[in-house]
Amino acid sequence: MVFQGTNLELVVMDGVLTCGPCRLAWLVDDGVCCLIEGETSARSLRGRLQAGLPRLREPMLGAGLPLLQHGSGLGALTARVDELLDLPSLAEGASVLEIGARGGARLAAMAETRADLAVWGTDHRPGNIALAREHLRPDVAQAPKARLLMSAPDRLPLPDDQFDRTIEVGGLIGGANGGAVLAEMARVTRSGGRVIAVEPGLDPAASAWQREAFRLYVLGDAPPELAELVPQAAGEVAITQLDSFHRALSFRA
Repeated sequence: MVFQGTNLELVVMDGVLTCGPCRLAWLVDDGVCCLIEGETSARSLRGRLQAGLPRLREPMLGAGLPLLQHGSGLGALTARVDELLDLPSLAEGASVLEIGARGGARLAAMAETRADLAVWGTDHRPGNIALAREHLRPDVAQAPKARLLMSAPDRLPLPDDQFDRTIEVGGLIGGANGGAVLAEMARVTRSGGRVIAVEPGLDPAASAWQREAFRLYVLGDAPPELAELVPQAAGEVAITQLDSFHRALSFRA
């Protein structure tokens, strides 16, 4: 790969990445390399709504989840996800990747929690990438807190065995290519590293009210059967109910 353009503190900012053997070129705009042609359509009505309203997603979840779940909200879910990530246990200079980074809030939080980490994020929606830029680079005179790629989740333009943690939260595993997404997450994770996928999933102990509220929350989508999508070589597989509406699949690559 050859880059032609400008950089800031050795971070590629604007220009073109070219590949001699394959004769392809990808634009780099404000530190983001677009490695996907066009925009991948969301798999569901819930996904399309979230894609169309990237700036409102976090406020909507923050206000709506406590009402729908009768108490437990976005803050509690974020805390449970942080427990699974377990960033304090990672070695100095470790690498973390979020697939479907949306507005970049989690990327920014990870970078602030551990400034020594190499934090990466991908998303296939231009609106999310634009919002993530604002989260990750509030001062244009500074290099971004994390590196962003515009990429389809089931075709990551990243080498094998690169990350110590790979995570996705909500909406990427439930489609027809959910197994391919998990396989890609495992591929780019180092041997012994952990893959975490957080998806909608109703708690079996949910009340009748919560069952009806969950149908509204997922807008008719059937939650993925996470256990059926685990890559064959995965180790230490665990499925954890995080709250009334979400469960997490985690395994070692």
